[in-house]
Amino acid sequence: MTGDEEAPEELLEAARIRRDFLAHMRHELRTPLNAIIGYGEMLLEDAAEQGRRAFIPDLEKIRVSGQQLLALVNDILAPAKMRGGEVNLDLETFRANLRHELRTPLNAIIGYSEMLLEDAAEQGQQGFIADLLQIHTAGERLLALTDDLINLSKTEADKISPGSNVSGVSGGIRDVASTVRPPNENRVGRPKAERGFLLVVDDSEVNRDILSRRLEREGHTVAVAESGAEALQMMRAQKFDLVLLDVMMPEMDGHEVLEHLRGNEAWRDIPVIMISALDELDSIVRCIEMGAEDYLPKPFNTVLLRARIGACLEKKRLREAQLLQQKAEEERLMCELEMAAKVQQRLFPERPPEVAGLELAGICYPARVVGGDYYDFLVLDRGQIGIAIADVSGKAMPAALLMSTVEASLRSQVRSTHGCLTELVASLNNLLHSWTSAGNYVTFFYAQFSEKQRLLTYVNAGHNPPMLMRPGTAQGPGKASGRVRSHSVVGAVGEGAGGGWTEDKSVRAFTRLLTTGGPVLGAFRGFTYEQETIQLQSGDVLVAYTDGVTEALDPEQEQFGESRLQAVMGAGAHLSAEELMGNIVAGVREWSRDVPQFDDMTVVVLKVK
Repeated sequence: MTGDEEAPEELLEAARIRRDFLAHMRHELRTPLNAIIGYGEMLLEDAAEQGRRAFIPDLEKIRVSGQQLLALVNDILAPAKMRGGEVNLDLETFRANLRHELRTPLNAIIGYSEMLLEDAAEQGQQGFIADLLQIHTAGERLLALTDDLINLSKTEADKISPGSNVSGVSGGIRDVASTVRPPNENRVGRPKAERGFLLVVDDSEVNRDILSRRLEREGHTVAVAESGAEALQMMRAQKFDLVLLDVMMPEMDGHEVLEHLRGNEAWRDIPVIMISALDELDSIVRCIEMGAEDYLPKPFNTVLLRARIGACLEKKRLREAQLLQQKAEEERLMCELEMAAKVQQRLFPERPPEVAGLELAGICYPARVVGGDYYDFLVLDRGQIGIAIADVSGKAMPAALLMSTVEASLRSQVRSTHGCLTELVASLNNLLHSWTSAGNYVTFFYAQFSEKQRLLTYVNAGHNPPMLMRPGTAQGPGKASGRVRSHSVVGAVGEGAGGGWTEDKSVRAFTRLLTTGGPVLGAFRGFTYEQETIQLQSGDVLVAYTDGVTEALDPEQEQFGESRLQAVMGAGAHLSAEELMGNIVAGVREWSRDVPQFDDMTVVVLKVK
């Protein structure tokens, strides 16, 4: 590449270095300006409150001069000039502007602050002296910095890189007025009520002092941090209502701190107002996109500062009030659910009835506080025992309400049907259909056991087929265990209905599924149902269950299934009904391990002695 080709790149690099230098100086010039304007405004307020009216004219001149300096710095080092056609700003013109424009207001600030210092010393106003010293020192530092800039040669300016410490050239303006820190005084007429606990994060001691004292005058409690790392450490130990965060800080800048805050669940809802002397649109947009609540330029406009902080705290408190209301509502709802659960538990049998020649056991574990599963034991006339189990579609309160309807309807009608189960179930279906909305239904199994004859008559309305297990040999259950024809008002049992026995040689037992019946309850009106009667014998075990048992998932999302249920039954057929029920529940729990229960789980066991 030739020297001619390199020239444009060198010019662009020089322009970039100059632009970055001017941007950096714009930031550095604003630090002492922040001290001048901030302390000047507070002294004006103090003078008015304490009746020191003689101080007000000179303080007003200092304030006006500070505002003039700020406007001049913004104009001379405007971001548009750095980005646009004035990137190659002539350094001689820049020095001339500084010399001509800045000297007059600077001299006014230094001169008036010196006169006020003399007056305050004569009157013994120590509070005024401390703040006036801050203004005077800041003015002298600003004057020294502008003199240094004016005396810089063009060659020296071009050598300054974006990472250079320009403040070192000027003698370190970040130390402005660091030698004087007046104590916090009781301000006459200032509210002392605590409005918020605020954290000010800024690497400049002057900025921290002015901002924290300004906020304390507004009634806030304020803590300060001089770095991003210190701020994060303080936030781990204390809870703040709002953070005012400087953008430009060494080591960890404001953007990095903001990223930490928004990435931490405990801090992400704390409002953050970014503060910086750099008020370019790109910087503002970046902060807002990262989750900052607002953005304030330095020096601070008192009215704007008060309004922005007030708005942020109000939003935070409204959000907290909503969360408290939501929590209270959730607690109220949980209380109601717990009361409903207690009522629902009373619908289940407190204990199985004692029946000669028969063992009964039942349990229900809702997936939520209240559930939609139902089981019941009914002691009827003529030595009959009713056994019911049901599973209502849906979960929680709607399912629980429908479940209570099933329980009440069954108990109110079971004696009036005189053992005709098909008529009972058909009536329940029509009743539930008229009471429930479309899409709601109930799977239902109901059986009646005749203690004297050991006959089990049942109807299955779309429910998981209960398992009937009989210990036996290879010869099978025998004729005595076959299906018995049963008359039905609504329909008749066919020869092929109900399925047959299957042999499980591993446990030397036979099993059959009780499937005779019809569709679910409540979906459609006018269904007919069938019933079946089976002769039971000593040792027979019947297990009825809901799909929360067989559809329970393990961590690999595999279901417990009917085969595992049958295996548990076979291994525990010699146990009591209560013990077998416990084994089934334990088997499902062991299978599911840490997987949350997603459906109600109900088990009913009947064993013939």
